[in-house]
Amino acid sequence: MWMELLGLKEAGTLVLPPDVSCVWTDFPGAFLFEGGFENVTAHDGFYGHISMMNGEAGQLTEFIPVGRIFANAWQFYARNATAYGMINLSDLKFVPLTGEAVFRYLWSPESFNASARCVAATRAAAGGGARDGAGQRGPIGAWPLPRAGVAGCTAADFGRVTPDAAAAAFLAEFSQRHYGPAAGPAAADLYARYFNISYMALAVAGTATKADHYLGSRLGKLATAFLQEDPSLRDAAAECKGVADGNLDYVGALYLGGVVPFVASLPAGTPQRRFAESHIGAQAAIHYYHLAAFRAAAAGAFAHIAKDSGAALANATAALGAMDALLAALRVAEGTGAWHGSYAADGWTWVWGSRQILNALVAKLAGKSLATAPANPYPDYAIVRVMV
Repeated sequence: MWMELLGLKEAGTLVLPPDVSCVWTDFPGAFLFEGGFENVTAHDGFYGHISMMNGEAGQLTEFIPVGRIFANAWQFYARNATAYGMINLSDLKFVPLTGEAVFRYLWSPESFNASARCVAATRAAAGGGARDGAGQRGPIGAWPLPRAGVAGCTAADFGRVTPDAAAAAFLAEFSQRHYGPAAGPAAADLYARYFNISYMALAVAGTATKADHYLGSRLGKLATAFLQEDPSLRDAAAECKGVADGNLDYVGALYLGGVVPFVASLPAGTPQRRFAESHIGAQAAIHYYHLAAFRAAAAGAFAHIAKDSGAALANATAALGAMDALLAALRVAEGTGAWHGSYAADGWTWVWGSRQILNALVAKLAGKSLATAPANPYPDYAIVRVMV
């Protein structure tokens, strides 16, 4: 049940036969789901994502907070909507944490220890209530979900095991298992901070959910508008600048002040070091360097609009440098063998494509000819820089 059918079902135009299970899908940000949980009834099910969402998504990062996964899945369990459940992992290499969280929860949702009153109240609330009196949808992905006229579940109904508490416990156990008792607590703190990046953690209806996708081709769109002198340049620059201004300081502190020294502290050549490089190291780098490129490219665009050619070139070059630094970090994370080249060649996150457009932009601004570079770098790629 994708969102285009939701209105038809709410209006009673679409009526499913009684022996058909309605499988509800998420929408950007893995919020299950936009329509309000009151539409979920017994014997329904869900289908969701924890990584890839669409062509503007962060396919190579895990961006769904574990607490949100637990809270949303519980809403289905509490309504006996357990006929079907599937999560799109996108790329197994990149989502071991949230992938495991989903399957552990589905294996034993009772571990949340929800009270009988909470389950009974939730199951009795099927049907109606998806919109308020003004026809607007309620808060998305929030827990407990506010519902007019329904005594919703509260933290007390879960005893000491709220979705957020369960998420913290899961991160602690996951980190200790992968990094050992000595490094585990530091790793758990980094993971908690990672999932609290504002454009991943916020659940603001109609706005912040889209910000889960400000990686990859979003940068390419800004760079393309810059390169082609497109009228959309000012708006694209303002959009990316806003995301960078609201997130870069936080992500910079997480990556440069937390993840980088943590990875360096692990003994070289150990499984713990390799896992850190290929997981939290790579994912935090993707967010940090994209945001750095957003800020620099946007500054370059505004300088170009103001006809300051020197500042435009300097900022475009800085954006290109950020993407080169990202590719260097991802090269380490890829390692060798079957996954070699997997980051750069990924057509959804589009790291390499964004970098190449920036390279062309720098060449244009500098009045230089552009060196030839492969369109598809898999299984290998080389950094081709414009000498300015």
